[in-house]
Amino acid sequence: MRRLPPTIEQLMRIMLVKKEQLRKTQIKRMPWKKLKATFQIAEIDNMSDHLRNIRIDRERVVVAQTLDNIGVTSIFNTKNQSHVNLLQAALGNSQQLNDLLRESSAESKLALIRNLQFLKHIPNDKRLQQLCKDLLEELGMHDEMIHLTEMI
Repeated sequence: MRRLPPTIEQLMRIMLVKKEQLRKTQIKRMPWKKLKATFQIAEIDNMSDHLRNIRIDRERVVVAQTLDNIGVTSIFNTKNQSHVNLLQAALGNSQQLNDLLRESSAESKLALIRNLQFLKHIPNDKRLQQLCKDLLEELGMHDEMIHLTEMI
């Protein structure tokens, strides 16, 4: 049986569908093009190389390691800071902790807070909650203190 050519109505419907598909495709691509141009975003050719380079770059600037492997970067651009592990002291002897905190860098204090958060000790221990609030206040990190308080 011979197939009849499409009617004008059918052609119009096909054209409308194609036009709508093209419009949707253009709309989807437009924000990405704008973002790429505005923020000068480069294409990533090899994701594993890219992630490795990010890790290497991060390791260069981390001055205090944390349990979540993110670490803390230098806040005041000071070099050769000594960073002590305050975590054991925070979970144990409070007098020892106070002595260590007096001599600790801002980065060590932030690493302590991050480690306590990572281990989920802050919500369960009022003493550690207050300690973290006091440290953030001392460092002038008021927004972070508010966020910490909201999390508890």
